[in-house]
Order: sequence, then structure tokens, then C-alpha cells
Amino acid sequence: MGSLRNFLKYSRDLPLIVAVVRKSYNITHDKEEGMNVSLIMDVLLPNLHRFQDMYFHVNQSSSLPSILRFIENNRPPTLARLALHCDFDDGENLDNINFNNHVTELRNSRSTLTTLKIDGRNLMVICENPALWSRVLSQLKCITIERLQYCQHSQRNLSLNFVIEFLSRLPALQVLTVRDVAFEVSSRNSAGAQPPAITVSDLILEDLGDGVAKKFFEHATLTPTYMLMRNIPIDELPQIPQPVYLELSEIGADQDLEDFLSFWDGEILAVRSCVGFNDSLLAMFQAEIAPPFHVMLSPSLRELHIQDCPNFSAKALRKMIQARKDLATRKENEDFGLGYINEVFVCGMGPILSAEDARWFRKNIKTFVWSTIRPDGGSCHLDLDSCVPFTVL
Repeated sequence: MGSLRNFLKYSRDLPLIVAVVRKSYNITHDKEEGMNVSLIMDVLLPNLHRFQDMYFHVNQSSSLPSILRFIENNRPPTLARLALHCDFDDGENLDNINFNNHVTELRNSRSTLTTLKIDGRNLMVICENPALWSRVLSQLKCITIERLQYCQHSQRNLSLNFVIEFLSRLPALQVLTVRDVAFEVSSRNSAGAQPPAITVSDLILEDLGDGVAKKFFEHATLTPTYMLMRNIPIDELPQIPQPVYLELSEIGADQDLEDFLSFWDGEILAVRSCVGFNDSLLAMFQAEIAPPFHVMLSPSLRELHIQDCPNFSAKALRKMIQARKDLATRKENEDFGLGYINEVFVCGMGPILSAEDARWFRKNIKTFVWSTIRPDGGSCHLDLDSCVPFTVL
């Protein structure tokens, strides 16, 4: 602590960035972690007005300081980025501050935070009064919500309705990330009413359990331009947003990619580490929907990214792209304004590319990149200025 105090003293009034991290994270539980964080906070808080970035990465959620510690109204605020990050949720926060004792102070406070990563326990404090906190944090552009396990006692859970109310009231919000969180879900207050709109350009959903994404989409209106869904169930979603750029990553083999993608129409699709991305799925994208529509699924699709998907073939990919291009360029379809895939990027674990397929892709695709490896050690790489792949079998 002495070194920290000296650093703060001799840096005078210069703006600061601080990171509070562990020496090692190879531990299941550290009963002294919360006390150590508290001692550090005692040194940092008198200098809160000097910090621009504060980053906390602890092992357990109970060790994190309360979000209330970072809101002050007696000095000009400068804190722009705050991360309250933990590796797992172990229960209620040890830094127990009574929210009700700070309501008056919060009403007169306005934070300059633009980026916030917050654990589920601290978000529960915000959800005690979403309207008030949305005014305090009105400059937020990016927020990450993470780490909260479900509890059998409903009053100790995070209310999805209150979370959505808070998020929908943030006027400057652009990027929303929800990761490893469970919610308490109740029916919406007004049956049949339009769900509240959360206006973001980027929506990132990661490591969510069964039903979380489904309830999120049911209770909020979301229209992002970019959406990432990583390691979450995608089956039986009642509705999904329609982003221009959709990225699917680490979707389990038991999930139905075909059914999910049949309800999406966007311009850019990225599929990463999805074992269910195979020739059957590619065949679905080349099948014409019955007349009189004269279209295929996702008719706006023009760019495809494939990474670490070993279960498809280059020949099936070529056949799908060729079929979609043929449909879009037919004379009878000129008035439909159909596009076709003209940018393809394939990398990581994947199939070998034959010389014949490589020549076709190079001739018919505006941008074509291919660099794959095989589980058996083989690899295939096509240089940007080449029509012949370099293959090691």
C-alpha cells in the first residue's frame, strides 16, 4: 500500500489509469480477496476525481467494490471507463452500502462514464431504481453485464424487466453485451403492449443458459446493426432481431442452425466454431422458395465469413454461391433487385480447396480468401494474387 500511496502523492494532480488485478487466478476461492480490495479502495477513493480509467479483475464477485463508490457529486467527475470484472459469482457483495442512504446524493449526481462493465450483483443495485440510475449514467455508450447465477430465492435474482427498463432509458447507448447472466423473469406489466426498445447498434450475447436469449427477445425490442451470439442456445426462439451483420460462434451441435437462419435476412454472415455448419446447411441456402416469390433464404446475403468449421466442403460452398448468383442474375428476376454473395473469407479449421474450385472462386467472387488447416495436420492456403492453392496433405 505504501508504494500506491507514494505513486498517488508524487503524481500530483495528473490524470490516472488504474488496474486492480491478482498475481494469479489459479485459485477456487480467496477469503482475503475482498479485504484486500477494500484496503486498496481506501487509498484510491480520495483520488477518484483524478481517474479516467479504472479496471478491477478479481476472482469472486463478492470482492468487487460497490458501484456507489464511483459516483460522487462533490468534485468534477472525470471517470470515463470503469470495469468491475470477476471470474465467477459467489453471492452478495461484501462492500455492502445501503442504496436508500444515497438516493438524495444520486439525484444530484451525473457520471461521465461512457464505458461500463458491471457484474450482476452491482447491477441489482442499479435495478432498485432504474429511472434514477439512467439519469446518473446518461452518457453511457457501452455497457457489459456479466456474471450472475440464478438463486432459488427470487428476491435475490436480477429482474429482467428492471434491467430492460434501465437499458431502454439510456439515451446514448450504442453497444450492449450480456454475458453469463441469469434473470428473474415475470410477465410484462402491459399485456399486448409493444416491448420497450433498447436502441443499440451492437448486441453481443455470450455464455447464456437455456431460455435467457428467448426471454430477452420477448421482453425487449432490439434492432442492432451487428449481433454476436456465442455459446448460447438458439433453438425455438420466438423472434430474432434482423441485424445487417450476424455472427454465430460456438453454437452447439444440438442446436438447429438451419431453423434459426431461416428467419434471418441480412447482408453479412459470420460462422465461427460451429460444428453444425455443414453441406446440408449450404444446400438450404441454395434452395429456391416456391413461386411466386422467386427468392432464396436471406436474399440480401452478400458476404460470408467461415472460421473453424470443419464439416463443410468447398464443393458444396461453391455450388451454393453459384446457385444464388444464377438466381439473382436471371432476366425474370431483374425487378426484384436481388444480390448475391461476392465476398468469401474462410480460415482456421476447414476443408482442402481443390485447384478447380479455387479457379472458379477467383473468377466469380470479388474478394476471396482461403487459409485452412486439417485435424490431421494438412493445410491449404490461397494467396490473394494466385489461382492455385498451396496445399500440404
